Amino acid sequence: MKSMEDKTLKVGSNELELVDFRLFKKGLDGKIYEGIYGINVAKVREIIKMPKLAELPGSEDYIEGIFDLRGIVVPVIDLAKWMGISVPDEKEAPVKKRVIITEFNNIFIGFNRS
Repeated sequence: MKSMEDKTLKVGSNELELVDFRLFKKGLDGKIYEGIYGINVAKVREIIKMPKLAELPGSEDYIEGIFDLRGIVVPVIDLAKWMGISVPDEKEAPVKKRVIITEFNNIFIGFNRS
């Protein structure tokens, strides 16, 4: 059995841990396809249920809105829309609405996986 020290990522080891998530796509043939994607766990602050969003008039269609996360305004981006993926309806591929809160260069962004 490995010790806790053996399971820890070492600096300079080129190891990477990911938080993986799925995006479902409805193909032209009507079939549902699953794509598996990942975000570096060091950039993920938390994963939360979809909060109530305030709309941003005039923003891109893939920006779903913004919300307040303990005093920090976080925009939420719909990854499927941003990637141009045709998403099946909830009856075909039920997905729990979650937002992955990330931090890149001191900027917080929430990603919704549709």
